Amino acid sequence: MFFRRRREEDEDDELLEQQEEERAETGEAEGEVEDKKKLLEGIKSLDEGEESEELIVDEDLASTLENLSMQEEVDKLKEEKEKLEAQIEELKEKEEEIRKNIAEIARQLNRMIRIKRALEEKIKELKGELGS
Repeated sequence: MFFRRRREEDEDDELLEQQEEERAETGEAEGEVEDKKKLLEGIKSLDEGEESEELIVDEDLASTLENLSMQEEVDKLKEEKEKLEAQIEELKEKEEEIRKNIAEIARQLNRMIRIKRALEEKIKELKGELGS
């Protein structure tokens, strides 16, 4: 049990480190994405007034647009992951509360067993006194 919990904690630590690295990378890319968004909006506004047979898009811009779409998906997944982590934490808290309740029930049950044995012993003594 201890080793499993320890392994889970190690896995959680690795996930947190990975998230921090991803956040650092996306933080650097956000400035580039904003610049490319502005460039794309400028191209679209020019294209609205004229019908152009060919629109040559820089490969880097196309890549950036694809990355932006992927980034939105990553953001959604991160939000979902955070929700799931919160649910896991809630479940861990509930599990701990259940463990405490079970321990309390076990203490009460042991107490009742001791009382029952004491009563049985007392009944034997009283029967012995009545029999004599």
